[in-house]
Amino acid sequence: MSFRASLKNLVRRDPGAALRERADDLRGSLSRRTVVAGTVAVAVPLPVIAGTQQPSAKEVAFLALVPAALPILRRLIPAQTEMTRLNIDAEAVDGGYPGPHDEGRRRAWADQVSERRQTNGFGAAWEAANAIDEELTALVEDYDRVPMRTPTAILFKIALDHLGEWWGESALDDLRRLAAERFDLPDDSTSTV
Repeated sequence: MSFRASLKNLVRRDPGAALRERADDLRGSLSRRTVVAGTVAVAVPLPVIAGTQQPSAKEVAFLALVPAALPILRRLIPAQTEMTRLNIDAEAVDGGYPGPHDEGRRRAWADQVSERRQTNGFGAAWEAANAIDEELTALVEDYDRVPMRTPTAILFKIALDHLGEWWGESALDDLRRLAAERFDLPDDSTSTV
């Protein structure tokens, strides 16, 4: 399969696909960034990339948040999983999303999904996950675009990807920046700090 075809499959936006199908599609595909990060990780051990990097004052402050953030993250992951499970369950009415072409069936399906979300506990699960997300976000939000240089800080950013994919993207930018420094390459990372 060509890169273009695989990319086309990755960004396929089929509104008729149920949430479960979209999740399976995403789980089964690899983004270019994931492939690049995996290739770098396999090709060059992290200690070689990181070398003897010294953390900045901001990085030290970010790492100081780990003991407080990890217990919150350990609550967030199962809360998000439960919320997703309940949403998938709610969307499974009458065989799933009927597609955008039959407005009457689509509206009936949406009404049934809404009703099921009200009765299956989705709302409470969403509120619980959102409260935990806000708690963790308040703790770490100032660091998502701060460049990190040590393996522990970069791995912590990856763990925070549960707050949003930009955390993983920021971690990959950190790795790209370190690779550029280490191998004397142009730095094409997107850090704003």
